[in-house]
Order: sequence, then structure tokens, then C-alpha cells
Amino acid sequence: MDINKYVSQLLFRKEWMAEIETAFEKGGYRVVGVSVEKVLVGSFREVPFYQGEMHPGRVPYDAQVWFRLERN
Repeated sequence: MDINKYVSQLLFRKEWMAEIETAFEKGGYRVVGVSVEKVLVGSFREVPFYQGEMHPGRVPYDAQVWFRLERN
């Protein structure tokens, strides 16, 4: 799968969107979509400020994120 599509699908999940949606709702908007570009992927050692367990494999850790909004 395309890494940009994968990350946008992860970010659009309800558990990730709850806090972000609250901020937009205060301004009279709701999030109807998420898109991303320029996703950086690397090992846990490459993730800035990460101090947890060093798992094997690669992880997306930075991206430009765009929210599509609709007026409530």
C-alpha cells in the first residue's frame, strides 16, 4: 500500500481524531477527511525524541497532514 494512503487511513480513525475534532468543533467545523504527504519512515532510532523500547522494523514518524473540513 502507498505509505501516504496508509498513514491517512490511520489518522482518520475515531480514536486518533477525537481530540483534533474537538478543537475544530469549537470553531464550527468537522473533519470529513485526512490526507498526508511527505511521510518520513525509519527505524525507532531515527524517530526524534522517542525514548521507548526499540522495536525492529520501520515506522512512519513525520508527515505533512491536511484536514478536509466542513462547516457544521
